[in-house]
Amino acid sequence: MRFFEELDLTDLKDSIVLLDLDGTLVPDGQSDISERAMRKVEELKRANEVYLCSNSRNVERRMKVGRQTGLAFTVEGIQKPSEKVVSFLGNISKPIVVIGDKAIIDGRLSRNLGAKFIKVRRKRSEKDSLFTRLVYWLDDFYYNIFSHI
Repeated sequence: MRFFEELDLTDLKDSIVLLDLDGTLVPDGQSDISERAMRKVEELKRANEVYLCSNSRNVERRMKVGRQTGLAFTVEGIQKPSEKVVSFLGNISKPIVVIGDKAIIDGRLSRNLGAKFIKVRRKRSEKDSLFTRLVYWLDDFYYNIFSHI
């Protein structure tokens, strides 16, 4: 499995892309995006309509990442995996693709939307809390069991 910035997205065109923040663009709770990840965001933006999608409630951090990437976030206050995160788009005529690190949340969002899911290798940090590490372990367990069924 590859990190987000290592993905080959040359065939991903004319889609609505919902791009996860924590674990996908940056480690959980962080906001500084690497140059490689920013280049990949720019590549996505050239051929697609891209939105950041996060369950983070830290508005200041979301605004900082939005400024860095030039991307808007999906509807604030609506949590993934609810399909209502794209309610602001109205009538959707393009295919939707969800890119994220968590099968339980991002993968489920893609199923709820009838979208393609691109699972990426999770970005981790030594600062990850015990709770975050537990969530990651459960998500990996879930993915390893159910992705093969």
